[in-house]
Amino acid sequence: MDRQSNEPKHFLSYLYILVAFASGLATGLHWARSADTETAPPEVERDQVLNELRDAINTEYGFLNGGPRINQGPCPALAISFWEEWNRRFNDKVSLGVVMTPKRDFAHHVLVRFADGSAFDGGNGVMSPQLQALCVADDILVELKDPNRPLLEHYFGKLDRKFPRCPDYDEQKTRKIIAKHLDRLLLLRNTPRKGAS
Repeated sequence: MDRQSNEPKHFLSYLYILVAFASGLATGLHWARSADTETAPPEVERDQVLNELRDAINTEYGFLNGGPRINQGPCPALAISFWEEWNRRFNDKVSLGVVMTPKRDFAHHVLVRFADGSAFDGGNGVMSPQLQALCVADDILVELKDPNRPLLEHYFGKLDRKFPRCPDYDEQKTRKIIAKHLDRLLLLRNTPRKGAS
């Protein structure tokens, strides 16, 4: 994301606005159907906790030019940390999705993909497949089952560096924030539900 020459100027700002609107609408609809987490379907619990993770990340790193700073440089590093922490805890494994130009000569963004087709983006939260399609637009989404660090560094530069648009990014702090939220989700998933035998 720091390779500014090929990046559309307002891609991330528009993406954030679109996702924020859709996430708010979707969350409202989910909670209208399910009043509390004890009776909520697992994907609703997951989405709620992950959107709270998004909020914690955005609180930590802030915004620049209308978009989350986390998506303006360190998104591949965050995606790898999330992939590692999630797959360590849960049986439903995740993969990475890299948004690239059709010729695969430039990558714009990295997000985490779930088996149900939804995705998580550190600055924007949970995204439905439909929302991902809108955000990818004329680009392509290349799925990586395992983090391919050399490939990601080819497109995004070294991942263990300072990011000018997110200068306070801290890998250890980010991993702790991710772990805290995923531990909470694990606890929710392991807590018996009301009405369950």
